[in-house]
Amino acid sequence: MHLSIDAEMNVHAIAITGTDVSDIEGMDRVLPDDIPIDRVTADGAYYSIERTEALSRSGVLPVISPPSHAVVHGEEQTQWHDKVVGYIKEKRAFMRSTRSMAMGNARWSKRRSRGSNDVSVRPC
Repeated sequence: MHLSIDAEMNVHAIAITGTDVSDIEGMDRVLPDDIPIDRVTADGAYYSIERTEALSRSGVLPVISPPSHAVVHGEEQTQWHDKVVGYIKEKRAFMRSTRSMAMGNARWSKRRSRGSNDVSVRPC
């Protein structure tokens, strides 16, 4: 099932498809033609470079997560894709380094306080 709703949760279209129809094709069936669209928000199953680039070029903000293995291509026709993938990779690197520093501090605190208080620290 594919569902198209607006920001006020008004349903604009519903499409029930078989397993022979991809989510990307399902999106085509529910995007409204009769009202202007500012943004399309969807889960990663609806992602394709071609779709996000087309939406972006038409002035629609695509909020669709690329797959975790996505890479920056550096080509004219992948500008939006490259911007999003680069941003995600940058934030992941930052989160890894921040988490690593936090865990380093937690381990240091654990060793330091071992004599008086037994503290158990585990990564989340």
